[in-house]
Amino acid sequence: MNSRDEGRTFLFPAAKRNEEAYLIKAYQATFRKKILFLAILTLILIALSLYALAVGSYNLSIPNIWQAVIRQSSAPAQTVIWNIRLPRIIAALISGWGLAISGLVLQSLLRNPLASPSTLGISQGAAFGAALAIVVFGAGGMTGGALRMQGASPLHIYNLYLITFFAFLGSLSATLIILGLARLRKLTPEAIILAGVALSSLFVSGTILIQYFASEMEIAAVVFWTFGDVARSTWKEIALLTGAAILITLYF
Repeated sequence: MNSRDEGRTFLFPAAKRNEEAYLIKAYQATFRKKILFLAILTLILIALSLYALAVGSYNLSIPNIWQAVIRQSSAPAQTVIWNIRLPRIIAALISGWGLAISGLVLQSLLRNPLASPSTLGISQGAAFGAALAIVVFGAGGMTGGALRMQGASPLHIYNLYLITFFAFLGSLSATLIILGLARLRKLTPEAIILAGVALSSLFVSGTILIQYFASEMEIAAVVFWTFGDVARSTWKEIALLTGAAILITLYF
């Protein structure tokens, strides 16, 4: 071995160690940035949750909120917190949890940051199923005249579980179609996204066709469901949402 070979033998391990140290430092810096970003988002979430608990037609201070949470305040404050505002906030948090998991799973499977329930037609399939339940099977529409005379909202969802079931069937059908195309045609991840966009248009067209034969209040019920609403959430529905979110988190 000559002197040049000896120099290479000596330099290569040192260069490798320097590269490893650089990669470790870069990873640690990225990890710290992510932790800081999550901490900031958590603080914003806590602040917005407190604001949602405090502000409304019945305003509450922070001490009043705490007293209502531990059930040591007046009955109206406890009713507002436990029956209206707290279920609404928790339902929004759990819904976001489920949506985040679904997006993470799809992006991890397809290795494409564009993959999501909306770009693959899954959300549109759920909307089509909900529209089918509301219009064809009468799961939503207008309340009776007596209730309207009492000041109730004319828009009403009669059978939330039927709508949920049909929405699940619609999203499941979209998922199976995408999986079938990917398996039969051996599509690339990019082609799967394009197929999902085309499937989204198909389900949107079907939803519009259903709305064409619907009444005004049925159309309003479909739009209301599509936009989403957590204002009417109950603890029973929150328990169902939490169970579903925990199951998909543990599975994936």
